[in-house]
Amino acid sequence: MKLCQVKIKNFRGYGLAASDDGFYTFDHLDQSLVVFNGFNGFGKTSFFEAIEWCLTDNISRLNALKKDVYDIPTLKTSHYLKFFPLQAKKKERYERLIEVELTFDNGLVVKRTSSNNCLSVSDKDKYESSLSIQFGDEQTQYLCNSVENRALAALALSQYFVFTHDPAWDQQVMNAHFLGQESMNEFLRARTPSERRSTLLRLLNVNDLETIFEKSYRIKQSTKLDNKIAELDSDITEFETRKKELEELFSTLNLGSFDQYFVVLNEKVTQLHQLAEHHPVFQDLHLQDLFGQEGIKQSNCLLQMEKISMKKVQIQAKLTQSISKRQELSRLQGDLQKLLFFERRLLIENDKRQLQFLQNTDYFAIHEQRNSLEQDILRYEMNRGAITEKLQQLSEFVIPYEHLTAFITEKPPWIASDFWKMFDDEASRLKSFSEMVLTGMGDQKIPSMTLDVDQLKITYELLEQRWGSIQREILEKTGTYERLSEMNQEYRQVLEQVKQHIIDRSEKVGNCPVCLNDDFSSLKYEDIFQENKPSFVSDQILQIINYSLSNGDQKVNDLLTELTALKKTASELEETIRTNVIHVISKQIQDFSEQFHALYNQTRNQFNIQLLEIDANRVKLHEQAEQFDVLLQNYRDVYQLLFEESEFFLDEQHRQLLESRLRETNESIEEWNKQMIEKGYVTLIPTLDEMKENVSILKTKEKVGDYYPDRMLELERHVNDESENIRNLEMIMQHIDMILKYKIPEEKKDIFGKYAKNLEEIQTKREELHEFRRYKRKGAQIYDNTYKIQQQIIADRLYDNKLINWIYRLINPHPFYKEIRLEEKNKGINVKDVEGEVYLDQIFSAAQLNVLALSIFFGIGLSQHFSKWDQLFLDDPIQSMDDVKILAFIDMLRAMMDSRVKSKHLMLSTHDDNFAKLLAIKFRNKSYTQYNFTGYSKEGPLYQKIIQ
Repeated sequence: MKLCQVKIKNFRGYGLAASDDGFYTFDHLDQSLVVFNGFNGFGKTSFFEAIEWCLTDNISRLNALKKDVYDIPTLKTSHYLKFFPLQAKKKERYERLIEVELTFDNGLVVKRTSSNNCLSVSDKDKYESSLSIQFGDEQTQYLCNSVENRALAALALSQYFVFTHDPAWDQQVMNAHFLGQESMNEFLRARTPSERRSTLLRLLNVNDLETIFEKSYRIKQSTKLDNKIAELDSDITEFETRKKELEELFSTLNLGSFDQYFVVLNEKVTQLHQLAEHHPVFQDLHLQDLFGQEGIKQSNCLLQMEKISMKKVQIQAKLTQSISKRQELSRLQGDLQKLLFFERRLLIENDKRQLQFLQNTDYFAIHEQRNSLEQDILRYEMNRGAITEKLQQLSEFVIPYEHLTAFITEKPPWIASDFWKMFDDEASRLKSFSEMVLTGMGDQKIPSMTLDVDQLKITYELLEQRWGSIQREILEKTGTYERLSEMNQEYRQVLEQVKQHIIDRSEKVGNCPVCLNDDFSSLKYEDIFQENKPSFVSDQILQIINYSLSNGDQKVNDLLTELTALKKTASELEETIRTNVIHVISKQIQDFSEQFHALYNQTRNQFNIQLLEIDANRVKLHEQAEQFDVLLQNYRDVYQLLFEESEFFLDEQHRQLLESRLRETNESIEEWNKQMIEKGYVTLIPTLDEMKENVSILKTKEKVGDYYPDRMLELERHVNDESENIRNLEMIMQHIDMILKYKIPEEKKDIFGKYAKNLEEIQTKREELHEFRRYKRKGAQIYDNTYKIQQQIIADRLYDNKLINWIYRLINPHPFYKEIRLEEKNKGINVKDVEGEVYLDQIFSAAQLNVLALSIFFGIGLSQHFSKWDQLFLDDPIQSMDDVKILAFIDMLRAMMDSRVKSKHLMLSTHDDNFAKLLAIKFRNKSYTQYNFTGYSKEGPLYQKIIQ
């Protein structure tokens, strides 16, 4: 699998490109060799970091900043991940989105986006990115905003890059395929074999194993751990001596031995525990908190006895509370019994009153009065209906007469033909209204129309007829005037043209150009020439034309004068109609309408007043009727209850039965009075009002309403339950008092506490000693196992890696030492000659160490089998190399690409323009892509692409 295209936007040194989508696009990356050539700072390293960020959501070179260079607050305020121009506003910076998209030749497309300014520098950061993986028609999106989500995204991505998933696959792939400046510099800066060993192990993707190895080595060599073990041995011996002294002191207190004391004490506690288990009511006391799984022993004796003492205080408080609650419930029970007793007396009194009511009430007389009230109510209902009907009729006149003005206009003065009929209709409505008012209101002054409508109609029709005749004459003369004016204007234009023709040709004109007449001596021309007739024909014709023009204008002016006179006459007639007809009618309608509205409102108000009076009387009658209905219904209820009959006839037999019931009721009252004195509720017989007051007071007492009237049995159960609870609490108190007899006296607690503490400390020290010895032993085992695994890995991938020496020989960095040998000694790695006699890492220059680093990188990258990726990436690999080494390095690259076994495509960057040109020459027969970075704009690098 090979990377064939990279698209970058707003990442590190890359902003918005000039392309349509704003991406910096690098394609043809799947060629055998891809070279990025340009000065430092032009974006070459950012290109490789964009690939790393897209795949791992991290940049290892920048991630090291928070460990070695900057503190976390400084990194949070930096903007080293997102690109934006220096002068960009805050909104523009926020809206920019980082986007990197990788396209591979097998169809895989990986895209990562983020809007954050920097990478995550702490666990509390809000850094997040979005990952898109598309392979064929399947596309998956991941939001990487937590450790768990990033792990899921990495797991999904790993299947395309490695054959077997490993949690650290992304770092392994980066180490195996990318050799950056930081990795090479780290190898060059290594001054000791152990430092170089750590660097090489990281390149071998076993840095976690190296971390375990270093920690286990420190544990194995730790003198502090040995000192701690010796210290614990000494403390345990000292504690054993003090234990014997404290046991002798405890025996002198007559507590017997420790074992006897705790056996008896635990028996008492067990009895209390069993009691609590057999009585679920004790669960609320949380007695189980007093009973540990191991019972009472030396380490917890004082504490447990204190807990039991405190529990006794709590139980005593609960017992006092229960006794108080039972007293309150008993008082409440007495109040409810007293309340029921007084209510029973009130019920007897109510029965007595009902019997007396039945005895003293004449049912049929009350029924007759009720019927009389019904007749009065019916009469009021009829009166109300009549007035309501009149109000409905009155509403038909609510807007009279004003609508007549819609049939009259002043400009022009005009009365519609329907007006006169409408006026007659309104006169009829006025008559109907007058009859209603006179009928319902008595003596009222009714407004009347004093206008002589017939005479006005005749006057209007004569004036309107004359005005119409004049209007028709005006219309006729206006048409004549317009036609004559138009003809006169056309005639004038013709004569003017003839006149101009004659003036232009006066000497040649011998007759009229229009009629061809040349003799103007007839009588019809005398009025034109009079006594001053010109000699020439042309002058005669001109004089005739001038006369014709003047005569035509005069006829038009005369007709206009006649029209003006006619319009004036029509205007005077309109004013006469307005003054003598329109205004008179309008004034009459307005005056009458105002009078009518006043009378209408007065009439309506008087009708409403009558309705209010009727309604008030109806309400009073209904109230009286309801009182009679209640009285009658009470009589029927009491009668049916007493006699169980539906007929209401109180004969002598019924009267005797009624008197018998009254006697029984009085006897019940006497019996109640006797019981009241016996119960001690009062000393004197209370009045009915006093009894009602007592009932009201008892009902308002606290909590009486919770049980009155139908929860009396529940209250009795509560009293019994509380009594049972008190008995159980008193039993628990007895058992606790038996346990507290074994409580250590206050003045002896210090001695007992020291004894218990010594036992606990001895046990703790023994446990610590056991753990430290186990820790020491396990550390040594981990160290030995880790060391063996590392040796095997180094042997398999470094010592026996023939590719490293093959690459080293091709570059040939040293004139004498053509091959190298990697050897581990004293937990470090040394670089020696083949015989193992010379330490080459001590005599190699920086350039030779650079070649060594390249050899190891290529050897590991070409020989690894866990990755599916067939490309290697090198960022500026020729540091400190001279020309000879550079040529040898290029030859090595060609040889590697020509290999059929270990071939990899390469992608490298360089700041050396000559090196880039030389690569182009050397690889002219191979697929080759070169990007030349020529400059840097405000939005990122400028570059040119060359493909061969």
